[in-house]
Amino acid sequence: MNIVPCRVCGEQFKPKTARNIYCSPKCKDRGKPSVKWQGGTLTPGRSCGLSGYRGGCRCDVCREAQRVAVAGYAARKTAEDGIHPATRSKRKKTGYDPSQLPRCSICGERLKSMPRGTERPMHKACRSVSSFYIAPSIRREIYERDRWTCQLCLLPVDATLHHQDSWAASLDHIVPQSHQATPDHSPEALRLAHRWCNSARGNSLSVDENELASRAREALSLAA
Repeated sequence: MNIVPCRVCGEQFKPKTARNIYCSPKCKDRGKPSVKWQGGTLTPGRSCGLSGYRGGCRCDVCREAQRVAVAGYAARKTAEDGIHPATRSKRKKTGYDPSQLPRCSICGERLKSMPRGTERPMHKACRSVSSFYIAPSIRREIYERDRWTCQLCLLPVDATLHHQDSWAASLDHIVPQSHQATPDHSPEALRLAHRWCNSARGNSLSVDENELASRAREALSLAA
């Protein structure tokens, strides 16, 4: 490293790195500009007269300009790639390309991380569902098709209830799965039903709507 003059006192010294422009910590403190960033467009190194953040300057102007530049780069790359560059860098260290992640074998959506030791990649939430899975968009279409009315007791279904509530919406197979060699999970084979009514029906092929409606009203009155 060549001998260079100090930016403040002019004394000749041998810097340890190319970014070292002060001969001592005292000169470094004295060399900090008094200019404060007040908003607007500022160019690193030109607004404060030093070398910019990458050149070693840590004044308010260069710090803010560097923060804006990094945030802009991250936002641009996230919009282009659909993933934050920091997350992309971490995933690449594991030895795979994030753009080549497999899709869930249950819902068909792309996984957020590479699965390990499994032949059927799937989301954790999809792994915990029952024997059939219906995408939320299709499930909502079936609910709208049936006008948010239980097709077993013919009582209205509250769309604001939590999905684990006994009177929340659920999907019922018109022909129970136990009566099918290969269960049909198409929208035409499904209908809207209260979770309570779905459980009360069980796997019976025929349903007495009047009896089930009276039982549902009695259960609702007791729950209220």
